Amino acid sequence: MASCGGARARGTDGSDFNYRQRVDDHYKLMVTARRKLRSASNLQLASALGLMGVTGVSFVLPDVLGTAAAAVCLGSAIVTTTTAKYGLGGASAQQPESQLGMYAKLCLLSIILMLGMSGLAGATVVMTPRAENAWVSVVVIFSLLGLVGSFLGTRSGKELANAFEQQRAKSKSAAAR
Repeated sequence: MASCGGARARGTDGSDFNYRQRVDDHYKLMVTARRKLRSASNLQLASALGLMGVTGVSFVLPDVLGTAAAAVCLGSAIVTTTTAKYGLGGASAQQPESQLGMYAKLCLLSIILMLGMSGLAGATVVMTPRAENAWVSVVVIFSLLGLVGSFLGTRSGKELANAFEQQRAKSKSAAAR
């Protein structure tokens, strides 16, 4: 069979390609969920890198955020990096169910840390109006970036788990026939 006006396969007029080219819906769901999971993990990595940068500046210049805030930034960056690692692992694994379970728990922990850190940073801005509040704003921005990544990651992880569940259900029904 050739394209663009060449010879056509016998027994067809060429209009049956929709039937022959059909891809199951759960495979389409897997592709989109994996793409979203990678994007969410990349947002989490960007957040972690930003928080590490702020932590480094805070340790070099202790007057910028203070030691306690720098420690919270460092802890959040470590949790966010670990979360992103599990997300990227789940996006590329053949059977990601175990990794997705741990990823969902780490996303929840990351969300709690990011909300707490954003609230702490917001309280700092309100209570002490200084020039260093620009650094606090940077912390809030990177926290929000990690927060968005964790929310999107949780949702896309559930979508990926759902796609694998649909695949298992289809293979069980095919085996029963």
